Order: sequence, then C-alpha cells, then structure tokens
Amino acid sequence: MDDILNRVRNNCRFLTTLDLSNKNIKDKTAFLLADALKTNTRLKKLNLCDNPIGDNGRFALGAAVKGKSIKLSFVKNFIVIGEKDFIYHIISSE
Repeated sequence: MDDILNRVRNNCRFLTTLDLSNKNIKDKTAFLLADALKTNTRLKKLNLCDNPIGDNGRFALGAAVKGKSIKLSFVKNFIVIGEKDFIYHIISSE
C-alpha cells in the first residue's frame, strides 16, 4: 500500500484509475489516501467498494476530492463525484 500511496501523492502520470476494492482498507489508510489525493491531479476514478471504511474515513476522502474530477466509489451503485459534490445512486438492470 505504501507504493500506491506514493504513486498517488507523486501524481504518477500513468495512474488515472485505481481499484482498491476488497482490500480491507480501514479509516487509518483512508486518511493516508485522502492526504495523498490532495496533491493528485491525474487520478480520475477510485474504487474503494467493499472496504470497512468508517464515516470519518469516507468524509476525509470526500473532502480530498472536493473540486476535483475524481469519481470515488465506496459502495456498489453509489458514486461521489468530487467536482460537483454529488452522490449518485446508480440503478443497474443487471
């Protein structure tokens, strides 16, 4: 996870989508990721579905993407769009 955090923090030009679903990420790591996201301008999609991130961790991540064009997913069928500060419920026909 340290390598991923460094890539996010250092604005890796190849990292535009990051799938961290089912990685057992908790609030502590969510806070580190939120801090790394503050300087990132390249990441466009971050999937954190199926992780035990609490409300504080989710709030920190949401605040970190505020004003950015990052699609941040916490739960399947729900997406936070940072640039517009909206939470969408996506209804799938699957």
